[in-house]
Amino acid sequence: MCVDASGELDHTLGIDVVWIALFLAVLLGWWDGPVTCALTLGKFIIFTYAATPISLKIIDLYVVYAITTAVIQVVYMGIVGSFPFNSFLSGVLSCVGTAVLAVCLRIQVNKENKEFKDLPPERAFADFVLCNLVLHLVIMNFLG
Repeated sequence: MCVDASGELDHTLGIDVVWIALFLAVLLGWWDGPVTCALTLGKFIIFTYAATPISLKIIDLYVVYAITTAVIQVVYMGIVGSFPFNSFLSGVLSCVGTAVLAVCLRIQVNKENKEFKDLPPERAFADFVLCNLVLHLVIMNFLG
């Protein structure tokens, strides 16, 4: 990232340069030890994630919540058993499907994405809600 003539951050550095810097930081950090590698990786993620808008951070938090719920259901199924297998499958697919739809929402709402620059955020959210409604109707039908 660099500052342009107007004083705003310019995000045109290129994703390749960012990933190369990440790779070098992890490689150099791993050379010093795994703890240094983890600290270097953590600092890099915090530094690059600080420029992310709050709306995208909220969507990211929702995706993490949905995936965490799916993992908890899988662990529970592994410990207790999967007697009503349709219920287990419905719960996990609901969580994973919701996470996928939220990632699609994040892609559409992201202002740096040039493919959806003409799509208003309200339309993207309406698509997200409609697709979630259809997903959960299918899940309820599969549940029995």
